[in-house]
Amino acid sequence: MLIIIVGESGVGKDTIADMCVNILRSKAIKIRSYSTREPRYEGENTHIFYPAHDKAHAKKLFDDLVDMENVAAWTCIDGHYYWTLKDQFNHFDYEFYVCDYEGAIQALKNVEGPKIVVEVVRPKELINVDKDRVDREMKVINIPKSMIFINDTKTLQELKYLCWYLCETFKSQYRISRVHEKFRTRADPFTSRIFFE
Repeated sequence: MLIIIVGESGVGKDTIADMCVNILRSKAIKIRSYSTREPRYEGENTHIFYPAHDKAHAKKLFDDLVDMENVAAWTCIDGHYYWTLKDQFNHFDYEFYVCDYEGAIQALKNVEGPKIVVEVVRPKELINVDKDRVDREMKVINIPKSMIFINDTKTLQELKYLCWYLCETFKSQYRISRVHEKFRTRADPFTSRIFFE
């Protein structure tokens, strides 16, 4: 199952994906896209980096490295290219893919097998964006979302519990609509944070 995680910059998409992979252990992986941008900090592992010197170099790297027939999703943001390949998918029971909205549309179309789209939203006052990071307005595209995940947690422990709950929904043998019914009837503090569409 491919779990596509989308949302604005700074809402906690990568943290949620990492926690879910940790909870599901050997059955799960986080798909890392390739990128021509520089890592934002030493040891960043959110992408597989091919750093470019400038926009022209980024375009050349992308053209030289990428076989478009094998591309699952790609985008260009601020002159830097990001892409994933079809053969990166369908090796684990649960595969988490963090991307922008355009990447989600492409992955839904190009990757085989069952897919869930989880949109992470966060109250504006809780969004944590690095000061050095360029703030950009993300173009929200109407995509078929399976869940809305409200990340209103203030501690990592709270977020861990919420990720555990999210993983339980993935492991359920029910279809998503039946999962909704199952969890809606439980007295559970997390049901108000995850909505099924």
